[in-house]
Amino acid sequence: MQLTTEQVRLLFEVGIMAAWQGDTTEARAIMDGIQAARPDSTAPIIGIAISLMNEGDLVQAANVLEQEHQQHPECNDVRLYLAMANKLSGYDDRCQQLCRGLPPEPLDTAIGEVARILCQIPTESSMSELAG
Repeated sequence: MQLTTEQVRLLFEVGIMAAWQGDTTEARAIMDGIQAARPDSTAPIIGIAISLMNEGDLVQAANVLEQEHQQHPECNDVRLYLAMANKLSGYDDRCQQLCRGLPPEPLDTAIGEVARILCQIPTESSMSELAG
């Protein structure tokens, strides 16, 4: 069965809601289903990474997204979530590099806004460097 783009979006949203509510088993089952039906979609990988970030496994989330970024370097959504995982992990330089790599066109969109926010918020490590 081929899922439509709308069906993928709806399933993705349900999976993300499950992840945010701490039901990572359900979230991953939904994302695995999307991936089985639409192996070309980056949505399930992003959903799995969000679930991992919610669990506090930032390194694994970054690893999953880095692999997807290598396969789909043109996907701004993957790039943005990879930047977020790196920022949350304290890898500010990698976050900045990924944000700078976004093309100028989407910077008026939500992706661009989040990228600008990510590149301006200091992490605990950068704050302690400023204080030290």
